[in-house]
Amino acid sequence: MKNTSIVIFLVLIFVGCNKAIQITQPTILVKNEAPKVFDSIQIDCIEHAEIDGVRYKPDYYSWSILDKDHQVIFSDFKDSLANIWVPDSVGYYVISLKIGYDSNKSITTLKEVEVQESALSLQKKLIGKWTGKAVSMWGDKWQVDLTFDQEGHYSGKVHDPEYVNGGYIIGGPFGYSSYIVNYSFNVSPSENVPCNTFSINQTMENIGFGLLSVSTETLVSNVYNCTCGENLVIEELEFSNKDKGLFFSINGRYDPMSDWNIRYNLNKIE
Repeated sequence: MKNTSIVIFLVLIFVGCNKAIQITQPTILVKNEAPKVFDSIQIDCIEHAEIDGVRYKPDYYSWSILDKDHQVIFSDFKDSLANIWVPDSVGYYVISLKIGYDSNKSITTLKEVEVQESALSLQKKLIGKWTGKAVSMWGDKWQVDLTFDQEGHYSGKVHDPEYVNGGYIIGGPFGYSSYIVNYSFNVSPSENVPCNTFSINQTMENIGFGLLSVSTETLVSNVYNCTCGENLVIEELEFSNKDKGLFFSINGRYDPMSDWNIRYNLNKIE
């Protein structure tokens, strides 16, 4: 369904107060070129009515948002020529505007619009616990559990990770919440590592891209010290199965000399 107007170019003539009212079919305008979830979308209208060449002002403007089956899902708008609509989910919608004239006359116009995912909407969908499989660029597979919070932080656990390249964990950044620099992988990280963030910062056709920040911890005499820094690239993040399925890739392109890729295919458990 394309972002198009449903417009009939005609002039309606009503007779009221012994004079003819000429009403031109209105046109709805969407000021945002590519509307996304949680955007403040500006909707406006071009309308014109007259009596004997004199401009006739409408009695009211009644805006509503319809789903693809033309059922009203939102109508809490101001009685105004222009309004703001903030969609909370991705999909195809129909903007409907009914304009009233001369107490008992009205005309309705429609406009179809597609709303795509935003970085914020994808980030919100991440919140919760996930489990599934990871596959390295070398073909190795393992299970991973991930938890994302409302602040964009994550924690992870890898089951039966494999090691290559002299001890590097191909479980990747989710082997533990952070790297322990003495490579004592049997030592748990601290409970709160604020540097560990999973941030979606841009979208393209409902697919997300961003940065994964990984901290490095040292453990000396039972005291943790954290250093923030390492950033990895998040690619091709998208949801499926009514947002219960999640796919994304982590790419090590921050260092061209050690380029690597891990793909994650997860299911939401709560």
